[in-house]
Amino acid sequence: MNFCVKAALLALTSICVSLEGQVKNLNMSELIPLLKTNQKAQAIEQQLMLNGFIPRGLNGRAPKSLEGMVDSISVILTLRKTSKKGNVWGYELLFKNSNVDWLKKRSHIDQLAKTMNVVNGQNHTVLLKTLPQYCLGKESDCFADGVAKYQYFWYWNSPVARTKTIDLSVTKSFEIALSITDNEVESK
Repeated sequence: MNFCVKAALLALTSICVSLEGQVKNLNMSELIPLLKTNQKAQAIEQQLMLNGFIPRGLNGRAPKSLEGMVDSISVILTLRKTSKKGNVWGYELLFKNSNVDWLKKRSHIDQLAKTMNVVNGQNHTVLLKTLPQYCLGKESDCFADGVAKYQYFWYWNSPVARTKTIDLSVTKSFEIALSITDNEVESK
């Protein structure tokens, strides 16, 4: 009996290891519908892992974030939860493309914004693009200093408050980040 249990555990471990190496490349339009809020974090994590994301930073603890590929770029997806086993109130998706030059990065963020407009069923965005002339050629320094901003912003309001916010921006470390916040769940 003991041998059978060990053999079963070994087989299960090998299956898990082989699955961990399979990262699937998703399009943004495929990923956004998966990022639901006000649902149990464990169910969301399982759904994301079925779609090619792998847990990051386990070491015996619950995953802090998930790694995957979106639009052929490596990403880190962090779930914001109300508690350890609570509901998800937000996401942060960080594109690991800091080595890409500014023109390609700007083109990529503009394309992401168009995709987000289609996914969100909106044509209107509040757009903030501030890139001073003296930042030309040293954009990463300007973003790190907080001088330059390049972001798209979507929001939905109820009669009494803002209910949901999506922010697509370039971070201070010169990476593209997508942040989704369900303000109603966060405030509970």
